[in-house]
Amino acid sequence: LIALFRGQIQRHFDQTLIGHLEELASAAEVDNGTLKLTWEPADPRFRPPLSGWYWEVRSGATTVKRSSSLLGYNLTATSPGPGQPHLFKNVSGPDNASLRVIAQDIILPEAEQPFTVFVAGPCSVVQRDVLTFMGQLAIALVVLALTLAALIVTQVTYGLRPLGILHAALAEVRDGRRQRLETSGPAEVAPLIEELNGVLDERD
Repeated sequence: LIALFRGQIQRHFDQTLIGHLEELASAAEVDNGTLKLTWEPADPRFRPPLSGWYWEVRSGATTVKRSSSLLGYNLTATSPGPGQPHLFKNVSGPDNASLRVIAQDIILPEAEQPFTVFVAGPCSVVQRDVLTFMGQLAIALVVLALTLAALIVTQVTYGLRPLGILHAALAEVRDGRRQRLETSGPAEVAPLIEELNGVLDERD
């Protein structure tokens, strides 16, 4: 369950990074041979300094624009190369935090060279969600175990009740308070009652 949940959270996290990458790619345009962004991602997580959420657009080795959260740092990820699909990679961020970075080279007809878009998010987001799920799962399993234990005790107690009744009846026979066992006992022990009555008949 934890592995399945981790995979689902990781896919959702990667889709978030892909969405921001596509947003930045669609905002890029070339003006007089210069690459510019017509808008920036509206996600507020890209604004606080060293928030763990970063984006950067490079034209060659030159940074065209970066999120304010990077504080002038550059992401250490490398581009996958022109014509290649986007690439995910885990790297160390400017605050030494583990980051998951997606990178892709974008080619515009008006541009002299491709530009690279990087979007990064903190790996701690996935780890935190998984730990939260693990705690909730542990509580659920404990409650389930206690419930099953109570049901088992109840089932065993109820299931052994006919034997308790038979035990009391045999004690009365031994003490002489009755001669035979009642055949109208529980169906579960009816064959045993018949055999015991047969034994009493043989003893007589």
